[in-house]
Amino acid sequence: MTMGRVRSLAGVCCFAIGSALGAQEATVPPSIDTLLAQEGRAYEQARQAALERPDLVGDARAALAGWEYGPATWRRLVLTEALSMHLDHPEEADTLRNLSGLDRDHYRHRRKPGPSVDRELGGLRHVAPLMVELFLKGVETYEWSSPETADAEAAALRRGLLMAVGESGHAASVHFLIDVVEGGCLCCASCDAALRALGETGDLRALPVLLRALSGARAEAKTGEIALVVSALGGVRHDEVWPHIRVELSNPDRLVREAAIRSAADFANRWHWRADPVRGERVRATVGSALMDVLLETEEQGLVAALLESLGLVATPQLRDLLDQRLGDRPGRRPSGSSAAEAERVRRALERVDRALGRQQPRERER
Repeated sequence: MTMGRVRSLAGVCCFAIGSALGAQEATVPPSIDTLLAQEGRAYEQARQAALERPDLVGDARAALAGWEYGPATWRRLVLTEALSMHLDHPEEADTLRNLSGLDRDHYRHRRKPGPSVDRELGGLRHVAPLMVELFLKGVETYEWSSPETADAEAAALRRGLLMAVGESGHAASVHFLIDVVEGGCLCCASCDAALRALGETGDLRALPVLLRALSGARAEAKTGEIALVVSALGGVRHDEVWPHIRVELSNPDRLVREAAIRSAADFANRWHWRADPVRGERVRATVGSALMDVLLETEEQGLVAALLESLGLVATPQLRDLLDQRLGDRPGRRPSGSSAAEAERVRRALERVDRALGRQQPRERER
């Protein structure tokens, strides 16, 4: 970081995050409870005092050893984990406080100048508790490049932290992100990231929260937010989610419909089902058939492009057969009763699916 970096109150967190520490009681050293109650500079000073007492950190870990992550316990657990990680992963803790993507002297030379830390934080998912701690306790004391860039850098930091935690697979992630989404979010860009990140957890407990957000967006006719939530649903890969995506494939709004198309592809993407390939194949067959139905009735070029890309992502031999049958086997390969435009869309989809299946075969042989 450069010598000219300054601290700014523009980093004060704009989320009203619930502070429930406790329905589950345990004997925790009083100084740990004091630490968890602090904010900003006071928190950092209390944390440093605690880190100078490794025995105290060990006592805190031992006291919470039998606890499980839940709505009432996640905050205490994750911040205690973070405290331990300051001892066990000091380099990562230092990196989080000196992200090059928030250094104007670094990011101004990028092809797209502007603060961004997504890639850096993606490599730190193994220390997700440290990222949660930074979001909850450290944004207001982060050192920004200048007062003029503080707002943009703070927004980039929050957005990156949310996405990285959502993709981390850590037990705290779903509880943390639910708290952010439902806690009263005022920063629009970071709220968008929180919804996306909640979907990325893949946790079924995210579904009711996303559906409440969807209902609220509909009540206020916020088309962009509706599309955002529909997109986030694709990350929650459970059978209960698919009907909520499928119904949006016929949404009359183009933005929402495209979000549903891409969400469906994300939901069924082969890579995400690699731990259960048999079930994944069934999911892709279901989603592929639904996307093909949309393709047959859609002429809007932007939606067609999204459909072609999505059909390639969910390609199966069964989908290829459906497309081939639709084209028919007569000269000219044009099914009776269809328009030339429809036949062209099906032909392009068949080519896309053929290419995708061709790429899959070498990978299958390698396994």
